[in-house]
Amino acid sequence: MIAHNLDGGETYPMNILATSGADIYSGWGAPSAVTITNPTGGRTWWHSTFRRLADGRIVGLVQDIVNGGSGTTGALFVAESLDTGATFSVQRVYSDLGHYRPAFVVTEGQAGAGVMAFLGRLGSGSVHSVWREDWVTGAVQRRKEAAAADYALTGAMPSSVLFFDNFNRADGAVGSPVVGTNFTVDVGTFTLSGGKLASGSAGNNRALSSVGVSDFSAEIKLWAASGAIWLIVRAVDASNYWRIGLGSGLPGTLYRERIASAASASLVAITGPVISSTVAAGDVVRVSCRGQRMRVYVNGRLWAEWADTWLYATGVRVGVQGTNAGVQWDDILVLA
Repeated sequence: MIAHNLDGGETYPMNILATSGADIYSGWGAPSAVTITNPTGGRTWWHSTFRRLADGRIVGLVQDIVNGGSGTTGALFVAESLDTGATFSVQRVYSDLGHYRPAFVVTEGQAGAGVMAFLGRLGSGSVHSVWREDWVTGAVQRRKEAAAADYALTGAMPSSVLFFDNFNRADGAVGSPVVGTNFTVDVGTFTLSGGKLASGSAGNNRALSSVGVSDFSAEIKLWAASGAIWLIVRAVDASNYWRIGLGSGLPGTLYRERIASAASASLVAITGPVISSTVAAGDVVRVSCRGQRMRVYVNGRLWAEWADTWLYATGVRVGVQGTNAGVQWDDILVLA
């Protein structure tokens, strides 16, 4: 049993208790502390639901509140333990503070493993609704694989592909992508080199293309960089957009940055979950933009999530940005 200790102070430390046998009514041992990082900004854990999976992992949905609070709504997080509940790593799922008492069921089917989540939504202190969401492992990856299969068989991409370019053309002018609208370069120069897109100017280089919608998943392979290398998403124009990438070349620390009126409005380092916290040449960075929720994946693994309250309805462009000549990208794909 994983419990929240209300007698342990305003941060309500999370404890784990275990029985010595199959009888759940007796044989309970003393509680032991769970190692889990509390949310930032004076917040702590409140309601949660946990399940043990067949492979031994323990996963859960956890809601937070302000330190010392009670009965209020919060953001929603996914927690995962690989050591029988002693230590948990955490990733935020929803940033908006409207969630209460999450619950979920683990599912298995032809589409793969997944989660059927039931999310309480509160307003003004009373229950307004319960939302069901079906989270399926690798859904975007399967759409990507299906698009690749269609392309290989028919030479055409499905309508879910908004933009695609593998840059497998002769060196020289960039030309047209396989699917989508040509990049428009607003600063610097770009060429094709060795089947990659490459920046060509000593200073800043930036190019954008419209995909027509603000909800999409965009991914790109970061190939080479002696300076900054970025994937641009939800751009309104050349002065207002989100960019995700590295500010000082590969390998390095991944950042997300909002550019507003051609200046940095926020810059946040994205720390890797468990294995690695740096991004190297050849890594694939994916940004999923759904409503106000934005998520970053590296090589298919979730690294970060945050709320986009600025460009979620108007940012319909994607692009690339690099500092110095010789920055290279490959295989950009944008899915609806």
